[in-house]
Amino acid sequence: MPTHPPVDLSAVREVSTAVSAAHLFVYLVPEIEKEAADLGVTDRAQRYFAFRSAAMGAVPWQVTLAAFYGFSPQAVRTMAGVWDVASPEQWQAARFAAVAGAVQRVGASLAADRLAEARSLIDPVVANAGIVAREEIEIETDRHCAALWAPIGEAGARRFAALIAPINDAFTKAGTYGSLH
Repeated sequence: MPTHPPVDLSAVREVSTAVSAAHLFVYLVPEIEKEAADLGVTDRAQRYFAFRSAAMGAVPWQVTLAAFYGFSPQAVRTMAGVWDVASPEQWQAARFAAVAGAVQRVGASLAADRLAEARSLIDPVVANAGIVAREEIEIETDRHCAALWAPIGEAGARRFAALIAPINDAFTKAGTYGSLH
């Protein structure tokens, strides 16, 4: 991997904050509530988890819980049945409509040339060098987390991984990860 001058951590934090803000607003704008209501869902937790997990397809709430592990099972369980109300594709379309409406309402349009420039800047980050860097981060994270697995030992850690492996296997078989390679 070519070496580049280090990036100041304040710039990294600035990017992180901007990306988070560009993602977060969708769950908080009134347009998202309207789109969900148009699909037949008025409960805040149901709509949140449906919009969040629609890209994974019609997965059961347990998969959403595993994917977004920071939530309580009780909260995620509320999404049971959302795929009976509307398909994941309908949820995705509703999310895109809500985003378009909200962006237009607040005047946050980005000209095509700005989007193209942003794309040109992010492509190298998520391309091969980004993949390699992410793997290095994963290895370093594993080193830091190794002590957390000590109470169940190596055998317990490997058993835990084997018990949840069918989730990854099913999504791999379904072609979910094909676009990542």
